[in-house]
Amino acid sequence: MPDALFPGLEIRFALDIRKVCGTMCHMTLQKGWLFMNTIKRMVYLAKPWWREIGVTILSLVAASFLSLVTPEAVRRLTALLGTPENLTYRTILTYVGIMIGAYLLRGVCRFLSMWQAHVAAWNFVADLTRICYDKLQTLSM
Repeated sequence: MPDALFPGLEIRFALDIRKVCGTMCHMTLQKGWLFMNTIKRMVYLAKPWWREIGVTILSLVAASFLSLVTPEAVRRLTALLGTPENLTYRTILTYVGIMIGAYLLRGVCRFLSMWQAHVAAWNFVADLTRICYDKLQTLSM
């Protein structure tokens, strides 16, 4: 029905989008190059806090790994429920201990990652502010 009311609407719309997207893609490539240079400069300026950033990354990876451990422990425990002869108090307590330990370690890793990320970020912001103010002080009035 819309085709009868507005013939050729889809074709004109597609051509207009292609024109806009072509221009936007060209602009995005230019801005992407500038953005990449800005990222490189920011990484270089963040050099004094690479240790904190590294701890953040490692603790995030550890928390992600620990998030995978608990479902695997639950899967194995439920598989043991199908065979009651292998199910003992010791195995149940072992799996419960693994799950509790994994949840606690995951919490510690997440806390550590958020804490170190905050330390690095706020120190980086303070240093960038100091650099900007120092630059402004050197400019002539």
